[in-house]
Amino acid sequence: MTSTPEHQHRVYLHAATKDEGIIIHYGVADSPFGKCFIALTPTGICSLQFTEDKEDLALSVLRQKWSQAIFRYDKHAASRSLQSIFSFSQNTNFQLCVQATPFQLNVWKSLTEVGFGELISYESLACLSGHPRAVRATASAVARNPIAYLIPCHRVIHKNGDTGAYRWGKELKKQLLDWEANY
Repeated sequence: MTSTPEHQHRVYLHAATKDEGIIIHYGVADSPFGKCFIALTPTGICSLQFTEDKEDLALSVLRQKWSQAIFRYDKHAASRSLQSIFSFSQNTNFQLCVQATPFQLNVWKSLTEVGFGELISYESLACLSGHPRAVRATASAVARNPIAYLIPCHRVIHKNGDTGAYRWGKELKKQLLDWEANY
């Protein structure tokens, strides 16, 4: 769970138990950082991707991951959700529902403990998640994060201070870090 005085969003992460027959509402809407694809199950957000004209790819990946689910396009739910995510005018709780290995889930839960505007190294994240010798596996879990921003993988850097790569581009990672540092 994450919360700071400046940023009162709280994130609760849990693993999906099954996807058979589950209805996933999805859509694309604008964020302060460009277009985002978002998908929501009845128990929480299951995908948040910065897309910039790659919505079809994001949906295709989601359909593969949640192969037994029923998908419904819902632009209004996407817009409302993204507005809430990137708005700091209200305290908001977000439920996240992910398909993950126990190790990935543990790393992602640890990531949600990294505060708004804070940075953490891969080594420190491995320690925080209880696996200090699993730095590469931790980095791999970070790279597979299905929920951008709310599971804040953009806050993970190399121990030498280099921001490193980012699934949605190094420039976007820099924008996110600058935005949080100056908020």
